[in-house]
Amino acid sequence: MSQQTSIFEDLTRAIAPIAIVVAAIGGYLLWGKPPQSETAAPPPPPAVTVITSEVAAFREPIQIVVDGVAQPHRHISVAAEVSGRVKYKNPNCNDGKYVGAGEVLYEIDSADYQSALDRIQQELLQAENAIKEWEVDRENANEQIVLAERDLEFARNEMERVRTLRSKNAASEQEMEQSLRVEVAAQLAVQNLRNQVKALDARKARAVSALELQRVALKQAERNLARTKILAPVDCVVVTDDCEEGGYVQSGKVVAIINDVDMAEVGCQLELSDLFWLWKARSAEEVVGRSMQPGQVYDVPPIPVTVEFPFHDRLCRWKGTVSRFGGTGIDLSTRTIPCRVLVSDPLTSEVFTLDGKPASDMVPPPLATGMFVTVRIAVDPQDPLVSVPSTAVRSGGTCWLMRDGKLKIQPVKIARRTKELVLIHEEEGGIQAGDRVITSPLAVAEEGMALQEKGSKESPPLSTAPATEAAVPNQE
Repeated sequence: MSQQTSIFEDLTRAIAPIAIVVAAIGGYLLWGKPPQSETAAPPPPPAVTVITSEVAAFREPIQIVVDGVAQPHRHISVAAEVSGRVKYKNPNCNDGKYVGAGEVLYEIDSADYQSALDRIQQELLQAENAIKEWEVDRENANEQIVLAERDLEFARNEMERVRTLRSKNAASEQEMEQSLRVEVAAQLAVQNLRNQVKALDARKARAVSALELQRVALKQAERNLARTKILAPVDCVVVTDDCEEGGYVQSGKVVAIINDVDMAEVGCQLELSDLFWLWKARSAEEVVGRSMQPGQVYDVPPIPVTVEFPFHDRLCRWKGTVSRFGGTGIDLSTRTIPCRVLVSDPLTSEVFTLDGKPASDMVPPPLATGMFVTVRIAVDPQDPLVSVPSTAVRSGGTCWLMRDGKLKIQPVKIARRTKELVLIHEEEGGIQAGDRVITSPLAVAEEGMALQEKGSKESPPLSTAPATEAAVPNQE
């Protein structure tokens, strides 16, 4: 009996765990399944709020702004052309002083040069008298030839008469010989006079040459006398003066250095992007017809320029034009192009206040050498351009456009950048005037994503709060 009980207990302990597991599986299958229900489609992502700006057509000249330094149009060394002692110096011939064109800077003692001029004038008078003497001698020789030829004619007639008488035995042999001697003497006289005329003609060539030499010497003496006065060649400002009254100067010595103030130049450096717009400003005939001469390749179109100089609380402006390149290549140290701006009237400027209003409470200053100025070059782009804020251009040269509430990632061709704007070439199928360009950042930019402009009806918040904050920053 006890043995049967033990077998039953062992069997019960073996079956009990299996029964528990089966019961658990049956309970899960019966009550563990969730109720079947229809699942709804996920809602579309909400439109991202963005800040946009209208793409504007740009039809104004492109403003190229560079720094420059004023410099003289001509830096002239004035030298003495004759030697002598300085007997006069212009009181204004000192560094920093203005001297008008044609004014005497220095005057050298002219006594020796006046004496040389007087001597040459007398020598010229002698040469002219020699020509007159020759003319008298030539006229006398011609008259003597006429008389000699008549005498020869008489001798020949006499010879013919004697020959006729001799043939009739009416004249002696001595008369015949005498007539022949007279004829020969008359011929010799005519020949001597003709030789004398040839000698006179040869002497005339020497006399005329001597006369021309004296005239040349007279001109040189007059120039030397005039050169004793050293004149200012242009309206100028004296930079340095190296001679004083009473001093002695040699021919060729530099006595003063002056700067031309009739015109001035401004030296500036243009970047290659600036040079591109200057080069495109050439006329259509030059571009299409290729009519430029070889030397014109290095010419710059005469584009108007405004030169500005801040003078305390005033702004001085001069008008100028782009005149030439300062060389034939690129500056190796700065990788820029040297350029020269010509200011035709550096003594006349317009004065403005810093806010752009005309000011008449001061005398306009001249454009002085060494001024650090600002050069503003206005260039007609000649290509259709549009302008967008600088924040609208993304990395990789693209802009984000909002078209029909969708994001359009548009590649653009940048023409020029400024601090606030970016100029873009307007191309067919690309960005156009009137488009809405996005200026605010986006956490994720995908082509075709839904957008709405700030200020329109707010969309439901996104599921992730940081993404919303990143999509529309600076909402205050």
